Amino acid sequence: HLPTVLVLGDDGEPLRLTFPLWGREVAFHVWRASIGRIPLYLLDTELDENDPVDRWITSRLYEGNPLTRLGQYGLLGIGTVRALRALGITPAVYHFNEGHPALAALELAAESVATGAGLEDALAGAGSRCVFTTHTPVPAGNEAYEPDLVLGAFGELPGRVGLDSARFLDL
Repeated sequence: HLPTVLVLGDDGEPLRLTFPLWGREVAFHVWRASIGRIPLYLLDTELDENDPVDRWITSRLYEGNPLTRLGQYGLLGIGTVRALRALGITPAVYHFNEGHPALAALELAAESVATGAGLEDALAGAGSRCVFTTHTPVPAGNEAYEPDLVLGAFGELPGRVGLDSARFLDL
């Protein structure tokens, strides 16, 4: 009942994208809402093909389950870059408010590595296109996860960028 439309692919079917999480691919759709002349894109994992836990990723903001929160971070970071590519949108600058979409920078670096860039050039290029702001600069307002949990959720990403696990976690 909201003024949104499901984004369709070139084949006329709903645009279906995926992002890696816990060693599997989680599918999502993209919805478009028009806010005046500005498009707002919303990502949605509430798809029958996803398992019930993955469907919950976009069901609730500030979910208390840390595994679901990591899924939200993967979708907001990796999924957003993939959605923008599929929509033909190439931002000059990516603005990250808080750490939620931080994996987008590494997805951008992974794209550069996949097209032949060296690791340091890919990281520098991604870093030069990302701006970070925070409204909660205190420890209580920022989540922390055990390294093994992060590596379990996003274990394929370091390899796509060309990083070992330690440097990935440092970034």
